[in-house]
Amino acid sequence: MEHDLVSPPVLRTAASARAAGDAAERRDDIVLHVSGDAQVSAAIVVRGAPYAGAHGLAATFGHLPIVPNGVKCECGQRGCLATVAAPGVVLAKAELQDFELTYGRRAAMAELAGRIADSEDRARWAWLDAALWIGRALQVVVPTIDPDVVVVGGWWAPLCADIDAAFRDNRPKLGGGALDAIPRLVAGTSGDDLGLVGARGQARDGLRASLVSDVA
Repeated sequence: MEHDLVSPPVLRTAASARAAGDAAERRDDIVLHVSGDAQVSAAIVVRGAPYAGAHGLAATFGHLPIVPNGVKCECGQRGCLATVAAPGVVLAKAELQDFELTYGRRAAMAELAGRIADSEDRARWAWLDAALWIGRALQVVVPTIDPDVVVVGGWWAPLCADIDAAFRDNRPKLGGGALDAIPRLVAGTSGDDLGLVGARGQARDGLRASLVSDVA
């Protein structure tokens, strides 16, 4: 079947597809997209093109070993961001495990978001602890890739201000504070939680590139 296709299929991560959707209107920017729906994930889009790195490991945000002497992660490292900010971890700290078992992950995340919005103490504490570590992880990642903008997607999007506050709590003060203002952290607006819009866009761009290459 593959030989009948106009261009070969390409496997993309859900994070990359979601990033493509939120970066569609930022074609001239370097975009770092972070989210925490199914898992803690991120993707880099460089002027409209996804960047996965030499081995496909670029922006493995959830597995940055950011917590000193942290617990062991499923990946084998200790102190990964996922061990303190993954959705299951936040739900457990908010005491919503039973809710998740009864109604499912999506409903549990919606319940968590509602409780945070209502300033329910345990939910708010569980989220702010995660936001602290997300911000610290960004303090490491941002100087490394120097993006124009960090797009915060998924259920984190409405809580972007908490991540922004944690991120800017420990920024360089060189240049009269000029570095503290960059990059911008903005909430994702595509609503493409599954990455379907972004995936279609990536497929379309790949097909166009393939056709142009064939003509050339």
